[in-house]
Amino acid sequence: MKVLVTGATGYIGGRLVPRLLELGYEVRVLVRDPDRIQGRKWQSQVEVYTGDLTDAASLAGVFEGVQVAYYLVHSMNSGRDFARRDREAAANFCEAATGLDHTIYIGGLVPKGKRLGQPRGSEHLRSRAEIGRILARQLETTELRAGPIIGSGSASFEMVRYVTERLPIMLAPSWVTNLVQPIAIRDVMQYLILALERGPSGVVEIGAERLSYRQMMLDYASVRNLSRVVVPLPSRLPAWFSAGWIGLMTPIPETIARPLIRGMSESLRARGSRARRLFPEVLPVNYKHAVKLALLRVSEEDVETRWSDARGVRAAYAHKDEEGLLREERNCEVQATPEAVFRVFTGLGGARGWLTWQWAWTIRGIIDRLLGGPGLRRGRRHRDKLLRGEAVDFWRVEALEAPQLLRLRAEARMPGGAWLEWRVEPSGEGSRLVQTAAFAPHGLRGLLYWYGLYPLHRLIFNDLLRAIAKRAENPVNEKRLVPIRVRLPKPTSLPIPSHGASGDFRHYLLRTPPLETRIDFSSEAEREEYSQRVMQRLGRDVSNYSVLNLHKIGVDAPARYVFEELLKWDSESAFWPNGLATVEDAGSGLARLRIRPFGKTRWGRSLRRKPLFELRLLEQQDVPSSADPDNGRYLLFQCEGGYPVGIFAFYVRSAIQERGELDSTQVFVGAGFDFYGKERWPLFHPVNRIWETVHDRVTRNILNRFKQVCEWRFDRTQAGH
Repeated sequence: MKVLVTGATGYIGGRLVPRLLELGYEVRVLVRDPDRIQGRKWQSQVEVYTGDLTDAASLAGVFEGVQVAYYLVHSMNSGRDFARRDREAAANFCEAATGLDHTIYIGGLVPKGKRLGQPRGSEHLRSRAEIGRILARQLETTELRAGPIIGSGSASFEMVRYVTERLPIMLAPSWVTNLVQPIAIRDVMQYLILALERGPSGVVEIGAERLSYRQMMLDYASVRNLSRVVVPLPSRLPAWFSAGWIGLMTPIPETIARPLIRGMSESLRARGSRARRLFPEVLPVNYKHAVKLALLRVSEEDVETRWSDARGVRAAYAHKDEEGLLREERNCEVQATPEAVFRVFTGLGGARGWLTWQWAWTIRGIIDRLLGGPGLRRGRRHRDKLLRGEAVDFWRVEALEAPQLLRLRAEARMPGGAWLEWRVEPSGEGSRLVQTAAFAPHGLRGLLYWYGLYPLHRLIFNDLLRAIAKRAENPVNEKRLVPIRVRLPKPTSLPIPSHGASGDFRHYLLRTPPLETRIDFSSEAEREEYSQRVMQRLGRDVSNYSVLNLHKIGVDAPARYVFEELLKWDSESAFWPNGLATVEDAGSGLARLRIRPFGKTRWGRSLRRKPLFELRLLEQQDVPSSADPDNGRYLLFQCEGGYPVGIFAFYVRSAIQERGELDSTQVFVGAGFDFYGKERWPLFHPVNRIWETVHDRVTRNILNRFKQVCEWRFDRTQAGH
């Protein structure tokens, strides 16, 4: 299948393209500037078309041979008329997309109970919904409506991160109490990829748990071990005021913050039943886990894309040597290789700074932010690596040719266009470094700006050239700057085994586990359909059980190793609540187990205590079938004994990449209850509901601890312990 991706240089598109290639799809990308994908790992693996959705003539031939297209563009950072530009782009897309089987579009959640065409509310969200309607009228579409996307480099994550990190006490606008459903970027990727398999599905709203914006900030603070207080103000603040405040405190410029703030003025809730029915494989991670993953990527400098990667529709300046362009060129000899010099000037900006006159760069960044520009807040994606088209403080990488050339174009507010370029070439036993500052003034104001600051610029640029040369000749081993310490899901110790009923009650019933595991269903029909798909390899008919709970968790260890850990299940297992329900071997290993309440066999001297469950092993598959590509292994038990009986199964298989599963192994737990031989009880029978609720909470905690046990022991095995 050939797939077209528009917006391939943006935040989502830049992450989607390599994943599609890994799955074997042929990928064609539509970009306004082909230089923007230079240096990306997937550059040579895609078919590149140059065109602009706002220019209908440039789309000729783009859709030839394409079956599915991703529409991932928007014009929010192009100015106040972004809605008109988006309508024009969508109309041109529909007109050119003849023969297209499926269009996948990602928009935003809209307030419930509001007519989309009314003038109230957020113009940004209304525009996103309008684009979805334009596409759906003429094309077969899947429109994924998402809340704030949480991931390393996303605008929503950066807003929460910077505000929470910098302000211990926040007097926040009243909209911080509105509810929203954030979603991790990894889950968005799963939905986008799985949408290819499902075909056109209409509008699908996606999101994780419901939180207020205030709770998002407090949860971020909890992950970072920060003490924060967020006090909502009793009255609303104008959007321009909130946007200006966000612009000063975060990397998000006011022009982007304003439409985002207006979109926060009302609660945004996703109707998730359709997503669960169409994409049951996706279990969105909770917000805290998404934050931990994002912080991990930031701390490891492994940020694939950033919100600032999207350039917008503003025409880029072209660097030309022509009349009216003011230039200042400096050069020097460097006793270092061109590669060493190249590494120094491509490492400028961000946390490392600009080597000299840093106070002046800081003041210039503050002034730019006050004028509505980006300032220095955008930093850079990676300490050492650059890609053409990405942001570095208030610059944009316009040209990059390793190991000889870097040209930056200024995006700061100034009366003209500005560039800063370095070129290095071999010279004798060392190198020759040429640094050029160029300025294209706009009218008299531009000339006054250049010549008014020229004395200061002369000193700064002269010292900058010498500092680059000195650093290349005398490289230093830099410490990592601004380290971020995060409590990661990766285990660092073995869970403490059960020590009694009270401790187990606290750890397995009262404790909220970090990872959600339950596979939720919108209807009993959906539950039965999915149950059959999961349980079919166990050879059991589960359609008659009125309570059939299914849970799933990913484990970063091989399937064989995970299953072997299951085979060690006994009264010493660190993942099982043995204080509440002790596992007792009935004399034949896993073939027959008794689960006794509190581990005791008698209530007193004479009254014998019945087991909570007696588990009789029906089937065990230790070695996957040769015809099984998923490497599946399982244990299937019949539950007998004192309480409601039924079936209980562990199913372990390798991850299926096509379903977006990232951990190497997936563990399923299925429990089907029938009540003293009566399988079909009323759906809302109180006993039915109680069992389902208790089982869900205990199973979630068991699976989270089982994941920790497997990953901890496997890591120690790999380390040779």
